[in-house]
Amino acid sequence: METEWQDAIAIGNGRWPTKRSAVAVAKATIEFKKVYKRSPDMKQPNDDAAVIVIAYGLRPAIRNLNSEKAAIKSFKAIYGHNPVQP
Repeated sequence: METEWQDAIAIGNGRWPTKRSAVAVAKATIEFKKVYKRSPDMKQPNDDAAVIVIAYGLRPAIRNLNSEKAAIKSFKAIYGHNPVQP
């Protein structure tokens, strides 16, 4: 139980959890395929990181608004609508 709380705090602070949810990773893998038009290679650090960021909604502590503007355009092109906050 304590590990789960530590993971929740880590995720809230934008850090990797120690334990991974197979369900969250599977859903993130589907989204990775939509975005990159290929399956992730989880042995490649960049692909693994992308899936974990998608799975847990991790965000950087310092935001880059120019990057976010570009990402919103890409999101709209892929999903057909602007992103909405959960």
